[in-house]
Amino acid sequence: MVPELLALGRHLFTYLDPLDLRVAVVVSGDLAHTWSADGPYGFSEHAAKFDAAVQDWARQLDRDALIKVAAKHVGEAKSCGFPGLVALQGVIDSVKPDNLHSVLLEYGHPLYYGMMCALFDFQGDA
Repeated sequence: MVPELLALGRHLFTYLDPLDLRVAVVVSGDLAHTWSADGPYGFSEHAAKFDAAVQDWARQLDRDALIKVAAKHVGEAKSCGFPGLVALQGVIDSVKPDNLHSVLLEYGHPLYYGMMCALFDFQGDA
């Protein structure tokens, strides 16, 4: 699944980059759904590991944190947002690192699920 989602993101970038428009790509920030034993998916120790890896990815643009570390925990963490994040990484893979920055705006797990809001800003030539 990961290679196909990365390819989807690269194709999306190839389509959007030549447009003479400002474009926003919005993906779900739903992270682990296994933070609470009382939640619909129960508790898993993988929730903290998954969410921490995704936060590292968002803060530092650490591709391996998403593609290797978070991917290892996603099955038990039960994150519905992971596919969109991987596709976004495919978009990011097409951008020169100097033209991209990220900011983790907010993270929390108020109930049984983790949520994240981050901004990935691309400016300049790909």
